[in-house]
Amino acid sequence: MKRCTLYQNVLAHFMTALKYERNDRLREPIRRKCAEYLDRGKILKDYLNATKVKTTQEPNGVPKTKPVDDDDPEMNKGNNLDGIPELDATNIPWAVDSAIRRRFERRIYIPLPDAQTRAKMFALNVGATQCKLTMPDYEQLANLTEGYSGSDIAIIVRDALMEPIRTVQMATHFKWVDSPSRQNPNVISPHLTPCSPADPTALEMTWVDIEPERLLEPELTLHDFLKAARNSRPSVNGADINQHVAFTDGFGQEG
Repeated sequence: MKRCTLYQNVLAHFMTALKYERNDRLREPIRRKCAEYLDRGKILKDYLNATKVKTTQEPNGVPKTKPVDDDDPEMNKGNNLDGIPELDATNIPWAVDSAIRRRFERRIYIPLPDAQTRAKMFALNVGATQCKLTMPDYEQLANLTEGYSGSDIAIIVRDALMEPIRTVQMATHFKWVDSPSRQNPNVISPHLTPCSPADPTALEMTWVDIEPERLLEPELTLHDFLKAARNSRPSVNGADINQHVAFTDGFGQEG
């Protein structure tokens, strides 16, 4: 019971931190911690339910306790889910108690995404954001991110999406270009966009000197994603993969 209370307190701490944290880069590890402790709490709860005891009355009036078996119909009374499949996921299957593990008919190992899947993940995370990337560009990014998880790819995309903003913030020179108006895309109007100081039409200024409706951020390019990928590292290493493979060989099956 004390351990359950500890998990609740820790989870409450992370949930509070997630509520008030405004930095997206810091929110992601907090969100992962919340998911981790939710998963651990569920495992602990199931373990306590699986190992609870029931009391019987002896003829002499003395109560007697005995462990409840997994197959005891009274233990599963009221939990009949026939016809309703239950899916659970964990990143630490070897930490699951054997009494709980026996309840899952199939234990399927879902490996890290392959190159084709990673390319699709990049495209899905970019979504409707305007950029110059093509499918071959996504495939190039996929080849550079071997061993990355879906969460790792999402972090790379979010970092890349911020590159045009960083360029605007650090720019010391801007130039006039014609671009569709934000208020009416059918109307072409002049905007100021970052440029090199060596550009013949460059004007020395910073982004704070420009009216918001006249500011045009650079287009999102493959270079932005390559830079984000170089600055990122996978959250899963070979030792983690070996643990999952060993568990699958002993108790699970390939997904």
